[in-house]
Amino acid sequence: MAAPPLTSALFLVTFAMAIVLLNSFVDNLMQYQTKKSRCDDPLEALQLHGDCGTWGIIFTSLFAKKQHVNETYPGIPDRPHGLFMGGEGKFLAAHIVQILVITAWVSLTMGITFFLLHKLKL
Repeated sequence: MAAPPLTSALFLVTFAMAIVLLNSFVDNLMQYQTKKSRCDDPLEALQLHGDCGTWGIIFTSLFAKKQHVNETYPGIPDRPHGLFMGGEGKFLAAHIVQILVITAWVSLTMGITFFLLHKLKL
């Protein structure tokens, strides 16, 4: 595979920097919201893994280039790709379902765990 042109590489680096800046803004906003709601999370796991992870999934579904999706998942041409990169929205819908499934799974498993810890007085 040929190396991408310099302008393409600069675009990707600039794009990555924008993602990091937006992610830090989301993280700070979620830290403020967690403190305001008096949630006891001294390690900030909720903000980092929950909120920033969700943002990362959504951001990927909006900006994934068709070329990169086809390189990552070869064998099936014309896979859905990012909404802002010419996709139809199927990629975003699949990622929203992914977020809902992850949220349900974590809520169920941690709910059971904390219920058992409470009953065992631990």
